[in-house]
Amino acid sequence: MLKIVWGDSVFIHFETVMEENGEYVHVDPDPDSIKVVVEPFKTEPDEIIFEIPEVVRTDVGHYYALFHADKEKLHSGKSYYVSIYWKKDGVQKCERVPVNIVPFDEQE
Repeated sequence: MLKIVWGDSVFIHFETVMEENGEYVHVDPDPDSIKVVVEPFKTEPDEIIFEIPEVVRTDVGHYYALFHADKEKLHSGKSYYVSIYWKKDGVQKCERVPVNIVPFDEQE
């Protein structure tokens, strides 16, 4: 699990992959279908804490979002998912990156 100091910002890397002809390949999602959100750390998250509006594509199937461990929206000592939702040819996909928010003195 990625540890992030409460109040800091980090880039989260996502890969968008799908199975094609028995192999997993990187794909670019349908235009305007990408959404990155912060969710509770649950098996089936049931709420969106906040959305990360800016997502940058660096190559086919490679995306980065700048995540800020916002002190007003997130709690130190708790875990969350930073999740990317996207569609390709009408198929909805999701990848979740677990993050743990830690106080400054527990960063290592």
